[in-house]
Amino acid sequence: MRSRHEVPVTPSGHERLEAPIYCVLTRIQLRRISALPLMLYGYLQVRRQARNAPRLVRSAFLLRDLRTFFILSIWEGEEGILTFASQAPVHTKVARWAFSWAAHGLEGPEIWSTEWRIWAASNNVNWNEPPIWADLLRGHRPTEGRRSAGLEEEG
Repeated sequence: MRSRHEVPVTPSGHERLEAPIYCVLTRIQLRRISALPLMLYGYLQVRRQARNAPRLVRSAFLLRDLRTFFILSIWEGEEGILTFASQAPVHTKVARWAFSWAAHGLEGPEIWSTEWRIWAASNNVNWNEPPIWADLLRGHRPTEGRRSAGLEEEG
């Protein structure tokens, strides 16, 4: 009998990823709307520094409303997350901004983060970088040019 990891497709029809892909999702709710442009500016600074981060596939700033947003990052393996978090001074600075401008609830700042591993993805995943996902589905690391292309500012 084959293990579930030997089956190339999940019961829901998603293709299993052979490379370990991790997502980090952070939610931040701000006290004031006026802090949102500053946090977006901070995100862009971190993103600029992340261009050379090993194993970062993609990141996104996702706006929920004028006081709440999410930052999503997708990584090839856990090592890249740990390295970037510990060696990125701009990330540390912007994280301090977030804690100082965050709304506060009963439990403290309205900031939470989660990390999970992606085991499978639909065969039509497309973040404007289909070669990256195609490479990952086959268990190959993206080429240097393709990996960094997803982090460059558009426009």
